[in-house]
Amino acid sequence: GQRVLLRLPGEAKSLTLLAWVRVDALPQPSTMLLASDELIGDGAETNKETPPDWRALRWDLRASGGIGFNLLSLTSATESSTAGTNATPPLLTAERLGQWLCLAVAVDAARGEVTQFINGVAISRHAVAARDWPALAHLSLGNLSMTDTEARAGVSYGFFGAMDELVIATRAFSAAELRRYYEVGRP
Repeated sequence: GQRVLLRLPGEAKSLTLLAWVRVDALPQPSTMLLASDELIGDGAETNKETPPDWRALRWDLRASGGIGFNLLSLTSATESSTAGTNATPPLLTAERLGQWLCLAVAVDAARGEVTQFINGVAISRHAVAARDWPALAHLSLGNLSMTDTEARAGVSYGFFGAMDELVIATRAFSAAELRRYYEVGRP
């Protein structure tokens, strides 16, 4: 149950998240890779440093084998709504468990799209609204803190595996850059 907390100053409308990930198991519906801690306790209190038009992000692995990237907006004191749920087809198959994979997501504000990559290959593209920008003020890598409501419901976001070489860039990397990163760094 380890996690790393990150605090990133400044703002970014475009973004690239990249990490080498070894997934050992997917025992629950959602396994968190990286998430912004914008939901605190049972109240939907946004971080005072986060502008109201920015969205909490969640980059996760699904039990189905898909990889998700969500931008969440706060709608009430006890709920959040998903501004964009972007999941890949099921790619984390039994054969890939225990193997190192280069996972990346690029949010390109200028093009209005989110593209996800595995091993340098684009695997999904989704539109993102021009107003939906990821909040980066407070991030959790690995095991995400749950709200009190989630804890009472038995929700768990624990990550089972290992991560290496996390990259958080405030611009969208191109497909060629992500392919090159994979080729140079692959085991």
